[in-house]
Amino acid sequence: MTTKLALTDLANGQANYLNANASFAQLNQLVQAAVLDKDLATPPGSPADEALYIVAASPTGAWSGHAKDLAYWLSSVGTWTFVTPREGMLVHVNDEDAFYKYDGSAWAIFTGGGMANPMTTAGDVIVGGSSGTPQRLAKGTDGQVLKVVSGAIAWAAESGGGGGMTNPMTTEGDLIVGGASGTPTRLAKGADNQILKVVSGALTWAAESGGGGAVSSVNGQTGAVLLAEQNLLINGNFAINQRGYVSATNTTAANQYTLDRWRVVTSGQNLAFSASGLGNQITAPAGGVEQVVEGNNIQGGVYTLSWTGTATATVNGTSISNGGQTSSLTAGSNVTIRFSGGTVSLAKFEKGSVATPFEARPYSLELQLCQRYCVVYTLGSGQGFAIGTSPDTSSAYSWILLPTTMRTSSAAVTVASGLNFYDPTARSGTRAGQLQTPFLLQISLTGSSGLTAGRSGYFAWPSGGAITIDAEI
Repeated sequence: MTTKLALTDLANGQANYLNANASFAQLNQLVQAAVLDKDLATPPGSPADEALYIVAASPTGAWSGHAKDLAYWLSSVGTWTFVTPREGMLVHVNDEDAFYKYDGSAWAIFTGGGMANPMTTAGDVIVGGSSGTPQRLAKGTDGQVLKVVSGAIAWAAESGGGGGMTNPMTTEGDLIVGGASGTPTRLAKGADNQILKVVSGALTWAAESGGGGAVSSVNGQTGAVLLAEQNLLINGNFAINQRGYVSATNTTAANQYTLDRWRVVTSGQNLAFSASGLGNQITAPAGGVEQVVEGNNIQGGVYTLSWTGTATATVNGTSISNGGQTSSLTAGSNVTIRFSGGTVSLAKFEKGSVATPFEARPYSLELQLCQRYCVVYTLGSGQGFAIGTSPDTSSAYSWILLPTTMRTSSAAVTVASGLNFYDPTARSGTRAGQLQTPFLLQISLTGSSGLTAGRSGYFAWPSGGAITIDAEI
């Protein structure tokens, strides 16, 4: 008997034709086997010749004891023949139009070695279930999209253009760019002829520079203007400290200036600062630290305030969010920017409705901008401050050209005590300073004695000192 199909071996002898016929009949059934039904437990009453069945569980009658066997009817014999299935046998079940394979213990639908089809309805989708098991996902309703919801594939309503993203755009021409941690952020359209470019690591609208780096139009301002020059806040990175203010030192008067251009509003409070990048990060007190932007820099219209840090801010006493816009400001009027109760660095106030990246100006330029409002000359012991002359025997004078034109010639000039005039003998007297013009400082020593008219000399502090010229608003 053969091992695969259990066919009877033939031996020499005339009677072998019976074995041969039985084998042919069995081959006829098992090769390209076509089973009529696999769910019958009772043999049909009038089976067709060569009809083949899989005997269902708990068979009766002539099929009794042959559950799972293949049973075929031969009219020439007039009885049922049974074939015990072997593992791996494959048959086609006609009434189901499906192939079944015997796995050694039971008949199971055969899918060609791939996954079973879980779909039952038009529009179904197959998704991976537990451990990757194929699983049916019924189609969604009109307008829904396939997306991940709570970690699982599901049909759900489209939102914000797809992907669950909230739409931050509010105005025609807006763009969506990635903000902090990729959060969708609105970028308002730029001015005519601007291009989208990366400035200090961030996308912004700026004029095409032709490779030279000069910006011709930002927030409506034209000309060869750097982004840094759009910032109306002077010392916005808190780097300039001409007065030598010591961090966290309590002030002794209201609106006392500390770091250049920044004043602490409330007496007894202080401004703390620490190095950050090319400047400092400050911690604004509860009462606030503020800067007054001179009115001759205000063209009127909408302006934008931006900064890095946790402080809150106001413009002319009105709260403003980081990157937010003011109402229309009056041209030519001073504007007060105040930060309160938190950290601040990289502060920027610019015309227009777009917050552009902070660009640090060269230190020398920033210092010169500060010196329109305050100039401090500090010298050590015995260092000559200025060349002067004596017009008579009791006084001496010197004139110093300032590094820039100050805001007003009415600036307050403070001369530290101990300033002498040397000719070369040290001469003391009443020290004073005043601006002759916004760019010319006069230093005088009067009430002295022993001077020689027409003799030159120099001013100096034997133990060090300073002259402060204050033209703050």
